[in-house]
Amino acid sequence: MTNPDANPDQTLAAGYQLDDYRITGLLGRGGFGITYKGIDERLQRAVAIKEYLPQQFAFRDTDGDVKPRTTEDNETFEWGLSRFIDEARALALFRHPNIVSVIRYLDANGTA
Repeated sequence: MTNPDANPDQTLAAGYQLDDYRITGLLGRGGFGITYKGIDERLQRAVAIKEYLPQQFAFRDTDGDVKPRTTEDNETFEWGLSRFIDEARALALFRHPNIVSVIRYLDANGTA
């Protein structure tokens, strides 16, 4: 396994292309993920991109993939990833000015 501390920043760099989206900066990070500023290249509109990366259980490898820190963390990581996707699907059903709009979710780099 690659050293979990090989990429201490853990973020994707500005300019990183994720399907139709390009990361333009960092909005913030928390215990379960990282939120980026981005641009939808097709629609030319600003977006926020939220990535599941719970640093207690996972890390970004030097190849860019997110992996559980240990084999013991795999089950917890997969459970959290499944809940993260479920939350995206649930939020996508709502249209309200006080609730963030989810327009799409992606599976990439071993995470969502």
